Amino acid sequence: MYEEEYDAFQEDSSLQAAAWLHDIIEDCGFNQSLLYGSGMTKEVVDIVVAVTKLEGETQEVYLNRIVEAGPNAIKLKLADSRANLSATLSSPVSETQQGRLEKYTSNLVFLNQALLNLA
Repeated sequence: MYEEEYDAFQEDSSLQAAAWLHDIIEDCGFNQSLLYGSGMTKEVVDIVVAVTKLEGETQEVYLNRIVEAGPNAIKLKLADSRANLSATLSSPVSETQQGRLEKYTSNLVFLNQALLNLA
């Protein structure tokens, strides 16, 4: 994610911490126990776990699990999807990138609607 995405979470330290850590399980081999062991709160760990896509999980199941986790997980995944979409748009669009554009756009529509429904 980009710095401006993190800045949007300044009012919520748990959400900001989760934003910094959002890919740590998928990309760095961390798990819940390691996050707790490093001093993370339950709220931060819950958000990070919620936005971590599980192996073999469909996109539909993944997005619904994020929605079930609540507004902070939705906000974080929205910010991540916006950043990923922006990064994808900054390159020439290949067939692979076209698939990413469709995925991130679909994520944004679905999660924005879910956030509106919670309001």
